[in-house]
Amino acid sequence: MENENIMPAPETAEPITETKEPVTKPEEPKTPSGAEKFSKIGIPEVSAYIAEKCKDPEYEKLVLQKSKTWDKCYDFMRDKAEKIKKGNMAVVPDHVGFDWIDEYFRKDDAAEEAVEAEEKKKRDAVRKKCEQEEKDRAKKSKERQQKYEEKKASGQLKWQQKKPEPPKKEPVVKVPEKPKNTVDGQMSLFDMM
Repeated sequence: MENENIMPAPETAEPITETKEPVTKPEEPKTPSGAEKFSKIGIPEVSAYIAEKCKDPEYEKLVLQKSKTWDKCYDFMRDKAEKIKKGNMAVVPDHVGFDWIDEYFRKDDAAEEAVEAEEKKKRDAVRKKCEQEEKDRAKKSKERQQKYEEKKASGQLKWQQKKPEPPKKEPVVKVPEKPKNTVDGQMSLFDMM
């Protein structure tokens, strides 16, 4: 009675053969990678707009350029909105936002990136030069400190050197002179006072 739940095989069934081909699902329409970011940040209209525009092969080529990224597109839109904001917010109509998206994908940012790369090289060169100067200053400072320590250890510093003492003169004891008008052994009454 354990086999009641098992269905009997149909009598006209063909033998089952296993295939090594993977089961494929019907392909969903592809959207450029990263479109989910706009959906996650509350702008699903943007990803839908771009997906719709990508039906045009020319526009799809613009979107799929290696230099174009969703982060850069979002930053481009945010920078444009920053320019027109009043107070702490900017109200942008949909058609203006979509125009900004088109503007971003149509602009030649390869030239801008080349200029940015050149500026970055210059900044890096200046930074390396400053770092090298700092290393040189630190090296010189360390050498000066080592020389100071060596002189200090050997007693060659000026403040460590003792000045030769001048030869001591023996004090001369002066014998008081006797007044000329006094006679030896004679005392005056005024001397007692």
